[in-house]
Amino acid sequence: MRIYESEEDKRNQRHAMERVEKLFNWSLEELNMRYTADWAAFRKVNNVDLLDAFIEYKRRFNNHDAYDSVFLDAKKYVACKQLSDAFAVPFYYIQEWEDKIGIVQPNIRDCIRSKVSVRRSLRRDDTDDTYLFIHIPIQRFDFYKR
Repeated sequence: MRIYESEEDKRNQRHAMERVEKLFNWSLEELNMRYTADWAAFRKVNNVDLLDAFIEYKRRFNNHDAYDSVFLDAKKYVACKQLSDAFAVPFYYIQEWEDKIGIVQPNIRDCIRSKVSVRRSLRRDDTDDTYLFIHIPIQRFDFYKR
């Protein structure tokens, strides 16, 4: 299995952790890739850090309104949802654009009611880089300043 996360992607993600922690009052822990979600979010309750959510993060280099939907790998959605259900906490998808940060809690309706497609990355000439995506309407996101 090939992993398509560059060192630049990882650097962007670590910098984003600080912004997301401040924005949502979380303490984030970066998870090993075997856990599927990028981060576990903890919130202090009665001076104890309790698991509050699992988060998948992506950075895009365009403005938030460039497209009418955001894609999420269907396998990633299913695995993150299973993980969050097992711990009885939400799964959030956070996407950062050039102009905003958006957060959404994907749900099954995004799979059933949205266009589902198989796509190949436009940047790579690699037949192994094909995914089944769900498309989350941009209107479902809550937006914050970067």
